Formats: sequence, C-alpha cells, structure tokens
Amino acid sequence: TYLIKLDDGTIVFTNPTFEEMFGYNPGEMIGKNVASVNAPTDKTPEETREEIMGILEDTGEWHGEVLNVKKDGTPFWCYANVSPFDHPEYGTVIVSVHTDITERKKIELELKESEHQYRTTINFLGDPIYVIDKDYKIILVNEALEQWVKDLNLDQEIIGKTPKGAWSFLPDFAMEEYCSIFNEGNPIITIGSVIINNKEITTETRKIPIFENEEITQIITIIRDITESKEVERKLKDSEAKFRVLFNNTNDSIFILDRGSQFIEINKTACERLGYTREELLKMGPKDLIHPESKIDLQANIKTLYEKGEIVVEAEQMTKDGDRFPVEISSRIFNYTGKSAIISVARDITERKVVEQKLKESEHMLRERVKELTCLYGLSKLVENPVISLRDIINGTLNLIPSAFQFPDITTARITYDGRDYKLGNFEETEWKLSTMVKINEKSLLIEVFYLEDKPFLKEEHELINEISIRLKTTFEEKEVQKKLYLSEDKYRN
Repeated sequence: TYLIKLDDGTIVFTNPTFEEMFGYNPGEMIGKNVASVNAPTDKTPEETREEIMGILEDTGEWHGEVLNVKKDGTPFWCYANVSPFDHPEYGTVIVSVHTDITERKKIELELKESEHQYRTTINFLGDPIYVIDKDYKIILVNEALEQWVKDLNLDQEIIGKTPKGAWSFLPDFAMEEYCSIFNEGNPIITIGSVIINNKEITTETRKIPIFENEEITQIITIIRDITESKEVERKLKDSEAKFRVLFNNTNDSIFILDRGSQFIEINKTACERLGYTREELLKMGPKDLIHPESKIDLQANIKTLYEKGEIVVEAEQMTKDGDRFPVEISSRIFNYTGKSAIISVARDITERKVVEQKLKESEHMLRERVKELTCLYGLSKLVENPVISLRDIINGTLNLIPSAFQFPDITTARITYDGRDYKLGNFEETEWKLSTMVKINEKSLLIEVFYLEDKPFLKEEHELINEISIRLKTTFEEKEVQKKLYLSEDKYRN
C-alpha cells in the first residue's frame, strides 16, 4: 500500500510490504513521482499515470492490471485497487493497494503454450485432421487439412461450422455417425467417394472420440485421401496385365480369396512381409494369419462385406516366425477371372499406431497439465482479494483441488491449520493418500488429498499439493504482516 498526493503525483507514504515488493529501502520512495513505479509498455510510465488519473476523476476509483518496475529495473505484474482519500496531513491523496500477480500471468502464458503444444502435435500428422465439439462445431484443424481444402479449391473458412455446413457435399449419414459416437463412444471408419469440382475424390475417414473424465467431449476426424488407391483397384478390374504389374509392385500386402475364404492369389509383398512362400500361403486362409489376441470375428466381417460390398478393419497379423504387427485391412468384392472374389489389401500401420499412441499420451499429459495450471490460476485469483479471510482462502483451495486430479469424482481433501480441520463435503479418510505439511509462524498447515477408490497418484499431483502449500504459506505470512501493520498504523493514528 502507498499514498500519492493528488495534485502532483508525489509518493508521501509506503508501507514495508510495498517497499519490499518494489525492492526499495524504508522511506526511499518518499518524494518520488508515482510514474517511477510504472514500467514502459506501449505507453510511457507518464501516460499510464495520466490514464489512471483520468479514470479516477470520472469514476472515483480504478481497478486493473498494471506492469510495474522494481528498483533494479525488473518488470512485474500487479493488480491495483486505487481510490482517493482525504488525509489529515497530506490533504487529498490516492490510496493504491498492489497485489503481485506475476505468478498468475506466468500461468496464463503456460496455458497458451499448452494449447500450442497440442496444435503442434496434430500438425505433426500428415493426414488432414479436424476436431469437433459437442455442438458439432469444428474447433480445430491441422495444417494438412488447411492445405487439402486449399488444393481442392474449397471454402477455407470452416472454424465454427459443422462438417456438413463446411462441406455441403458430405452425405447426411456423416452427421449421424458423429451423433452415434457421442452416444456410444465407438470409433467409426468409413470409405466413400464424392464429386468435388468435377473430380471424384475417395477418402477413408476415421472418427475417434476424445474422452475427458470418462465423458466424450470432442471427436477427432482423420481423413486419408485414398483416391489413388481406389484408382489402383479400378485398374485391377479393367486390365489383367496391368493388374499383375500393380499387384506385385505395391508396398501393401494383397490377398485374393474365393467365396470359401481360401487364398487363391497373393502378391510378393505379402510373402516377404509374412515370411511364407506363395505355395504355403495358397494352402492357408485369413484365420491362419490373424494373431489369436486380435478380437476379429471373421465370419461377421465376411457377412458385412457381402452386404455392403466393402469393409475396413484393423487387426494384428502374425509372421511365420511368430512376430506380430498391426495392419489395416481393406476388403471388397470384385470380379476375378469371371468369378466373384474378395480382394484384401493389408497395410502395415505400425508407424501410425506409434503416432496415435504418442498423440493419446500427449493429449493426456497436456490435459492433466492444464488442470493443474487451472487450479494454480484459481488459487492466484482467490488470494488477490485483499480482504478475503484465511478461512475463505482454505475453503476456496479445497474446492479447487479435486478438478486438478486425474479422478476428480473420487477425490476428496482436508486442510488442517492451527489445529482446525477444513474438509470437503464428501470427505472420507482412506488408505490412498497424498499429503504435505509446512510451518507458518509456528503454526502447522497440513494438506491431505484422498482417493475414495484404489487409484494411483501422479508424481505431478504430489508436486502440485507441495506448490499449493508453499503458496498458502506465502499468502498467510503476508496476511499476518499486513494485520500487524494495520494494527500499528491504527495505534499510531490514535
């Protein structure tokens, strides 16, 4: 807290907390102009002073964030409450109470950086990607989708629109699929063709739910343009000669099956990848190559294939040596040597699975980090109130804790300070516990967090409650100093 003469902006009083905050010795700031504590921004310190003074004249008070500067030149952020006051000695003065909010501003920056990391992660993937929220509105796209839309000469203003609103050529069932995912939580893979600017485009679309606290909050859509692959299949039908060349010179394993699900043709890539000779594979069928742990119902898939004409599934294939690797198998009915047959193209998706796993891990880590930062941000906002009581700070802190943990629905907490317990409404002491304790002016502050079920705590969660205890210690000590100062000033006045 400090006092400024209204007529010339001269500082006439500073309390010890203010002097310590700005790095000055006792009494050193007396006589300086108030502009000296303002850091230059897009405005000069004098312009900042005049702006605040102007608002004071109009409204009688000013509240807001201001970039101040310490004696050594270090800039730092404060939240200031400014109002006029008639002082018996100095006449009309301005009372300014400053709270250091540097930590909160740091957290705000970290939140922005977390979002940047998430965007960087999806931009790492080469396939076009967009994310919709529960209102079916597109909220995020990656660079690959922006380029894909641009290459197709489509409208590039898609944020805030539904997929159908952004791309009217989408079939109606596309939106029904999103509804199904929000309701049932199962990913959906579809293959379809549309005409865009007189050109047929075929895509494989993967719609994957994103869970937050066991609730689906978003759906990520990954688009793979397989127009060229579909063109390959068409050429296979049109020309036996071309078929043979393409068949044996693709990087994907290709199998042709008869209606009895027996292999009748296999390409060279399949033999090399699986470690079998062509003759060995011709005596086998799909069930002989699928790893036993893959939950694949071959009969049900074949039934779906004959009903719809095509199907895409994921499975794990097994080599002759017993090694396993993930594949995406795209199958369809086609005419082979005058007879109905099945062609299955198996693509090794090991790298994609690694990337998807990294994406999931990254999403989880970022989500947990944002929850922790949000908790600390809430605590910073809580203690900014200069008149808030210690009891309200403790209860407010308790309310912030559950949402910062992995399993908020089964999280409860207790804070013990100066021999008194403060608890959440659902409090129950269990064996699954995190705790930390600090000393504050010979008084103990104990924070305990319990899970109501057997769940693991993260290292970061332990670090979080340690950080909370440190911030509460700092706040309580400052409150104690302010209390003593006010008592001293009151005694002096009387």
